[in-house]
Amino acid sequence: MMKKSTCVLISTAVLTLFLGRNLLWVRDEFGMTFALRLALGLFNSLSIALIVLLLEICLGTFVGFFSSIKESKLLMLLITTLSSIPSFMFILPLISIHNSIFSLILGLTIHRWIGMALIVNSEVDRVKSLDYIKSARLLGRNNMWIFFKHVLPNIKSKILIKAAFSFPRIIFFEAALSSRGIGLKYPNVSLGTLLFSGFPALFKTPELFLMPAVIMFAIAFISNDIARSRVD
Repeated sequence: MMKKSTCVLISTAVLTLFLGRNLLWVRDEFGMTFALRLALGLFNSLSIALIVLLLEICLGTFVGFFSSIKESKLLMLLITTLSSIPSFMFILPLISIHNSIFSLILGLTIHRWIGMALIVNSEVDRVKSLDYIKSARLLGRNNMWIFFKHVLPNIKSKILIKAAFSFPRIIFFEAALSSRGIGLKYPNVSLGTLLFSGFPALFKTPELFLMPAVIMFAIAFISNDIARSRVD
């Protein structure tokens, strides 16, 4: 059940769309209405965040599990070293070579899986010493069987919580890149590009800035409520 704060924010988003309803049908130089750009921006932002999140979960869980099971100090050294490098150092070279959605997704994924890998690694370290996992290894079960049968059910709540918090962060990080002219280029839009393209007209037509801003914060609040419900 959604909390009151999320309900209030969603109501604010609906009210903002209602107040700016006249601007929704204004066309730009490409013939697209603002309503179409807003829908396309929401679709692109959610698609990018979802793809990055799925890659983060899969890659981070796989690496975190095997770095713990194999007790690979070299792999853990690689993970901790990569985690100390700013994310812009991964994204800027890729974007400078080829500015596309694929480059943006790849750059975001390269850095974001590391946090998931560290969480999974610590959780696997906690559960791998349990008796039933030791028994499974003595019976000759392979690592993948142990992972899906015993380890994943014990750590999935932590993975889901991390994923729920990561989802809006990816969207906001993409918006931050857009503010620096990195990422999607017009007419390919996201909530971030719409947000910062509407900022110069904030005092003249604030709806152009407020509509994508409120939608972004609504996504963040809903994701936060989902994460907190998993904790509770």
